[in-house]
Amino acid sequence: MGILRAVTALSELTDVLAESSLYVGRSFPDLNGSEPCTVIEIASGEQEGNWKEGYYRVDKEPLRFEQYLRESPFAAGSQEKAS
Repeated sequence: MGILRAVTALSELTDVLAESSLYVGRSFPDLNGSEPCTVIEIASGEQEGNWKEGYYRVDKEPLRFEQYLRESPFAAGSQEKAS
């Protein structure tokens, strides 16, 4: 199992959360035997709109999620790439 940690604002993840996420509670889910997935934590005090504190399982495989982060308009250096 690989781990990618990224700290980002919730507003930068609303597209991927809205696309295919499932709220799995306030404890990190047991992923033994599951297909590769991405888990996003919304910490206390970071909730916005309909998104509540806890963990969300996203149906985007980790490598696809990493690519999403790299291509995001919020990614570091994305301004230079666009020029």
